Amino acid sequence: MLAFFTDNLEQKWMNIAVIVAGLHGIGESLSVLMVHSSYRNAVWRLIPGCSAERDLVFGRRKSSKQIIMQKLSD
Repeated sequence: MLAFFTDNLEQKWMNIAVIVAGLHGIGESLSVLMVHSSYRNAVWRLIPGCSAERDLVFGRRKSSKQIIMQKLSD
């Protein structure tokens, strides 16, 4: 948008804009994964060799209630 107002359409500025937009998307995705455990667990299930029934989630132990509820839902 800045390029439109300044009449400056150089390739290097377009490349920088695309990189910034991409980094924003990556940051947003990482934030969602850190905040929402359901998304985090779904991503772990997509990775081959990773077990969805692990007792550790990002370095924190699941509570006994979480482990029991998971076993009951299976």
